[in-house]
Amino acid sequence: MTRDRIVEAGAALARQRSMWDWDEITVGAVADRANVNRRTVYRHFANERELRDAVMQRLTEEAGVNFESMDFKDVPEMAAKVFRYVIASPLEPWKDRDEAYHAAERRRRDALLAAVRSSSSESNPADPRVVAGLIDLLWGVASLEHLVSTWGIEAPDAINALLWLMGVLQKAIGDGQAIEPT
Repeated sequence: MTRDRIVEAGAALARQRSMWDWDEITVGAVADRANVNRRTVYRHFANERELRDAVMQRLTEEAGVNFESMDFKDVPEMAAKVFRYVIASPLEPWKDRDEAYHAAERRRRDALLAAVRSSSSESNPADPRVVAGLIDLLWGVASLEHLVSTWGIEAPDAINALLWLMGVLQKAIGDGQAIEPT
């Protein structure tokens, strides 16, 4: 069916890029990949957003994730499926930031790694890069922006939540807990 061929072409394009780089998944690019003209794509999808939604649905199905039936206990398993699927595509640094931003990120990363290494003990099996990376993830502006803009959490509450989680991580690492899936 033509619609399926179009969606598969979009999914193939998505698999070739970082999962967050959707700029090149356009009606034109998908039409070329599916070997149809743009008009054919627009017969099946009213706009690029609908096309991308269909592609994202296909990728979600391929990952084996069903958000509609997910229970709280399923969250780690669903996250693992998403993560395993995502790492099958290229992982690239975010391109939408300028060099000053990347330089600041590198300084923060290096400082975090040094801080974690200086506090590590022989009894703690955690890889300092993993611990520093997790703290960096929580510290990152993108995490704060996501909680505020996507989840509608008030900024002070989002900040407190991220700091709380950072404290939980620090305590767990300080207590010698290994970072392992449950």
